[in-house]
Amino acid sequence: MPTGENLPRAAVRTVGATDIEVRNLRLSDLDQLVDMEQTKWDHEQAATAEELFDRIDRLPDLAAGAFAPDGDRLLASMFARPITEETVHAAQSWRACAYAPLPPAGSTDCVFGVSLTSTSSAAAGALFRSFLPQLAELGYRNLYGGSTVPGLREWIKANPEGSPVSYVRATNDDGTPLDRQLRYYYLNGFTTIVAVKPNYFPHPQSLDYGAVIHRSL
Repeated sequence: MPTGENLPRAAVRTVGATDIEVRNLRLSDLDQLVDMEQTKWDHEQAATAEELFDRIDRLPDLAAGAFAPDGDRLLASMFARPITEETVHAAQSWRACAYAPLPPAGSTDCVFGVSLTSTSSAAAGALFRSFLPQLAELGYRNLYGGSTVPGLREWIKANPEGSPVSYVRATNDDGTPLDRQLRYYYLNGFTTIVAVKPNYFPHPQSLDYGAVIHRSL
């Protein structure tokens, strides 16, 4: 793959009245990406500088950031990776999807959402509104992701006879997921829970469980 500065293929997009700028990430954004990863994730969860570099360098069209109106301050990032449906179902961990071998170009219409990291809910929303249509323009039709379930630990304490699977699939009266993180993704189009997997991602509040989720593009 090419090295050096990867200029974005897509034009800069301004989203809504907030004027948050969404564009493909560049290698020159790396320092800000590392800082945000270290702020939002612990050591075991955060991507390293080398991993972030590789994501942008290898798949520049599948790496996007949301920036403050001045265009300089990073507020959120989202990375995606081509994957096959078979790999999503067979993988026992988030890492097995996030670092799976890339399928041959044009051989799949599926992508895996490697990460969404943000310091602003508005910026994360801007990424959903702008970056996901860009993925569709590239020919992808299915977006999979791996979600933490941060309410699981406390729910199990209160419901010791319950199971992680029953919690993940539990809903509120309005049909939205009981877990707040799953509800967030549900409201952003991820309405299908594909699987519930133990030891999926290191996250104490989730007891390391993860939910594999899906939405159409």
